[in-house]
Amino acid sequence: MATDSQPIHKTLRSNSIQAHNIGSFGLSFSKFAEMARSFTSDAQSRMESQLEIQAIKAIGTVASVVKEISVSEMLPRTPDIIFINITTLEDQPFCIELTEKGWRICSLRCDCMIGDFTKLDLFVNYYNSLFEILKFISPEYNEKHAEFVNDNTFDELNNGCHHEGSSSDQNWSDINSSPNSSNEFLNNLININ
Repeated sequence: MATDSQPIHKTLRSNSIQAHNIGSFGLSFSKFAEMARSFTSDAQSRMESQLEIQAIKAIGTVASVVKEISVSEMLPRTPDIIFINITTLEDQPFCIELTEKGWRICSLRCDCMIGDFTKLDLFVNYYNSLFEILKFISPEYNEKHAEFVNDNTFDELNNGCHHEGSSSDQNWSDINSSPNSSNEFLNNLININ
């Protein structure tokens, strides 16, 4: 009987090596998440996803005003949904969902899709940009953003408005129509508060 159990045991072991490794975490969590994503969508469509492009651009732009930001490696990533982990300057982690509807706070933890049901109003709103979320969740971001806009607008006004005519000849319509004008600066200050 010992000889019969030996071949059966070998057969079971050789067929269950992959399952055994996953069960004992022989695969890293990131590799496991990558495998899970490969079953839910093909790599070609993920690479061409407009949401992924939007997420990557937002991460690059926001990285200087948060402590940490990255695309979640644990949660699903498809052409229709991407999850981004953010830790604000106040050390508060968030998981942000990006879909065609917009940006939404999903959780007060990274790599988590389940929000706190006692703060339901925090998790049901969609925002047009990651910046709108940061304005809502990070007071330190608001301070840095206001300083940045103020410094850039001041520099632009000082460097971009010099010309040989007198100050009364200044074409203020050019400044008011520029994307980083003082009017936009004032509007941003009003919207921040």
